[in-house]
Amino acid sequence: MTYFDEPTFVGFVSSLDDGSRRAVTDATERLLPQGLMVCNTKWLKALTPPLMQFRIGPNLGAVLGANDLANNQWHRLAPLLVRIFVVFDGPSRIVVLHAYDKTFDRERDSQQTQIATAQSNLLTWMQRRSI
Repeated sequence: MTYFDEPTFVGFVSSLDDGSRRAVTDATERLLPQGLMVCNTKWLKALTPPLMQFRIGPNLGAVLGANDLANNQWHRLAPLLVRIFVVFDGPSRIVVLHAYDKTFDRERDSQQTQIATAQSNLLTWMQRRSI
């Protein structure tokens, strides 16, 4: 896995609360590297090709599992809607373009702004790649 802007992604993950940070780290290390294997699952949604959205959520329990959360009902049900925009560069290389936390901001305009940022990053990445 590579990053369009690794410091920004690391900063984003660091800004999350402890449970969300654990869930995002787990999902990006365990599921996202499976690449195209997660294409036909709830985890990955195709946007404007080749842009894909890796969807983490809808709550901590769905990502980390009940056992990991020590059977704490409140933690299991804590909402989590993190979106990570990626592009596949071949069958096994994944490029992380952008990420945002949709948990507390579900407005359509906000979502469209985040998608536009990911699309802009994708175009820049494609231009750099062809040089």
